Parts: sequence; C-alpha cells; structure tokens
Amino acid sequence: MNKRNKEMRHFEKINNGVTILNTFVNEEDYREMYEDWHEEGESLFDFAQRRIEFECDDFWNNLRAVKDSSYIDYYVVTGELGLWNGIHTIVPVTFNNLYDALSKCATDAYDIVVKYEDNAIKFECHHHDGVNCFEVRNLSFDDYDKIEWWDDDKDGDVFEFIKKHAKPISWEMIGQGAF
Repeated sequence: MNKRNKEMRHFEKINNGVTILNTFVNEEDYREMYEDWHEEGESLFDFAQRRIEFECDDFWNNLRAVKDSSYIDYYVVTGELGLWNGIHTIVPVTFNNLYDALSKCATDAYDIVVKYEDNAIKFECHHHDGVNCFEVRNLSFDDYDKIEWWDDDKDGDVFEFIKKHAKPISWEMIGQGAF
C-alpha cells in the first residue's frame, strides 16, 4: 500500500469519528490498564478517575499552549442547549482560537465528550438539566468577519452559510498542536 492510500485510510477513519476526550467513568474501559498501572490499595473507580483527570489536564494544557502561541485561526460554535424547559438552538458564536471556543462549550459541565467527526469538533456537555451539544468549525478570516456582522434579514440563514463555508479543522493542527 502506498503512502497516499495509507493517508486516505487514516483520514477516512478520522472523518468518521474519533473520540478525543470522554470524562464519563466506564470502569470496563480502564480495567486492563488498571491491572498494570494502579497504585496499591487503589480501587478501579479511583484509578479511572485519576486517569480521566490526567487526560483532561493534558487536553486543556495542550489547547492552552496553542492559544498562548502566535497561532491564530478562526472558529464558530453552533449547537443546542438541553435545558429543563426543552432544547434551544444557540446563536453562532465566533472565536479566534480553539481553546476559547471549547472552554466556552464546557462551561458548567459535569462530564464532557469531545469527538472529531465530519471535519468538525463535536462537543457534548452533560449538566444537571440535560445535555448541550455543540459543533466547532473552522472559518476563514473573511467568513469569520461576515458572521460577526451577520444580519438575518439581509444575509439569510447563518447556519446554511456556516455549512457551506466552514473549512475542515486541520487534523495536523489537532494532532500536533492541540491534542
């Protein structure tokens, strides 16, 4: 198999969905690792919690490092809030770095699930009222600027614009810089 075919298969795997972070404790996911790495007297649940804390710290620290670098890119967050009184669609929110976009998504969450799927980062935030589901997509500067000044009456449906103009989030950016 040549290098190009390998890269395409790798991309297809990523494009179909990869879980980047999941803070739910599923003891079965950690059982094998527990046998090799637990501390004496530590329960499987405590071990899983410790691993999740480590994974969360690593996730946010890597994103923060990209934010603190001179790298600037543009993102839009769309999604729905699952609240006690139903599901509500949010107005698209723009950010000039991935850290701020994702940390805004995580506000008040008990547990989070972060996936890379369909060229976007999909973010589920579980909280006391339900689940918020967000998509973070990459934009060019011009498209970012248009959304900042969007007028539904003049410009049409902002969600259709985002679907049409969003760029794939670079896997290289995610793999090398953020995660």
